[in-house]
Amino acid sequence: MKNKINYVKDMVSVLTPTFNYGHFISDLLESVLNQDYPSLEMIIVDDGSTDNTEEVILSFKNRFLSRGYALTYIRQDNGGQSAAIDNGLKSVHGEYLIWPDADDFYSSCNAISLLVNKLRNSPPDVGVARCLATYIGDNISATELSWKRIDTEKEWLFDDSICEKNGFWYLSGGYMVRMECLDKCIPGRKIAVARHAGQNYQLLVPIFYHFRCLTVKERLITIRRHGRSHSCGSYKEFDTLEIKFNDFEKVMRQTLHSIPGMSTAEAEIFTHEHHIKLTREKLRIAKKDIDTKAVRKIFLSVKKENLFRLSIKDKIWLAVSIIPLSAPIIKIYKKMKQ
Repeated sequence: MKNKINYVKDMVSVLTPTFNYGHFISDLLESVLNQDYPSLEMIIVDDGSTDNTEEVILSFKNRFLSRGYALTYIRQDNGGQSAAIDNGLKSVHGEYLIWPDADDFYSSCNAISLLVNKLRNSPPDVGVARCLATYIGDNISATELSWKRIDTEKEWLFDDSICEKNGFWYLSGGYMVRMECLDKCIPGRKIAVARHAGQNYQLLVPIFYHFRCLTVKERLITIRRHGRSHSCGSYKEFDTLEIKFNDFEKVMRQTLHSIPGMSTAEAEIFTHEHHIKLTREKLRIAKKDIDTKAVRKIFLSVKKENLFRLSIKDKIWLAVSIIPLSAPIIKIYKKMKQ
């Protein structure tokens, strides 16, 4: 933004997108009301819900008012999570921003305070504070195990955020940013939008390029893992999953090319690294699901683009994927080994 922006001093803006989460969002709203932080506004962007989401949110209006918090409800036509965040950013007034998902909630009444204090007591080159999370629901064992590999001391996170390496993790609701830093890194508060992509790449990667991130080493937010959660969504067909991954690539490319001070050549290098990372992830999922058609498609793409060297196991997979009815044989073999 070209003109100087007047932020409401000390205010935290909580920005949440939602779609048909009327059965979950009350837990988030209750956890926000329970915060001990005195200055807060909550902005919820309803992405065209068809359930009772609006009714649930508006039922909290008076309680937020009594608590001294503002609650803003914005409804839009269905466009996806990133479109909802893009829309809601224009209504943010606070000095700090945090963006929890509608199905998650804060575990501690001082979660917001701890993150604000981490930023408030840090030098200007710190633009982000983050915390750890507790996971509940489906398939949480692998996620819990990954926490043991986290480097909570690392502060410059841009390189790691591109490919989610060296223990880096994205966590909606677990990152808080200074709005002054966001406005420097995301001109006009306009982020890349794609129906099947979230908002973490767009909000965090540009800030990581210019600013440090500090960690509050406490589990301040609870994340639900379930079939419809954005981070854990299940896809019955690989083609559908590929659409999601293509949207991930799209928003990362657009985000990198929009970062102030980053050259086109540098943006392309990181775009390529991210493309390789997602290709490896698609291959991992295809192998896990024993989708030999998808495995073959990915391998052919890897060879054509010369993305990375195939291991001996990869070459065996490629050979097996050509054989008709190979998937049932592999499934039987895996069951025999268990």
